[in-house]
Amino acid sequence: MSTPQAAQQDYAHLALKMYCDALEQWKKTYEGAIERSKNPAIPGKTEISTSERANTTLQNFGAQFFRRVIESQMGVCRFFENRLSNYMTLPGALSACRSPLDTLPLQASFVKQLVEDYANEGARMMQSYFPAAQRYQR
Repeated sequence: MSTPQAAQQDYAHLALKMYCDALEQWKKTYEGAIERSKNPAIPGKTEISTSERANTTLQNFGAQFFRRVIESQMGVCRFFENRLSNYMTLPGALSACRSPLDTLPLQASFVKQLVEDYANEGARMMQSYFPAAQRYQR
């Protein structure tokens, strides 16, 4: 397995582990709340330990990371939906051409738009993964 593939699997494994840990912690909190509501004699926690604070911080980071990954994937899906709709309109536009010379400007504009769309989407993705780089762009 190549190094980029291994890194992708490591990140996916990390994100999934953080997500599962967060779900487990939420489950424990929910079960504790249910238990306290059934038996009011059980006092609620008043002090949060340092390890619980660190765990909560890690869970918040994991949840934010997971959310950003999903939002990025949704953006990619929207991009490809837009590009595929452009691909679908091309045959109809080509069939309306009366001569081969009429197809040249149509194909040129299609390719120009394709290159611009992919360049813009690539820049958007890089900015979502590296937000600090936005400050250094001119």
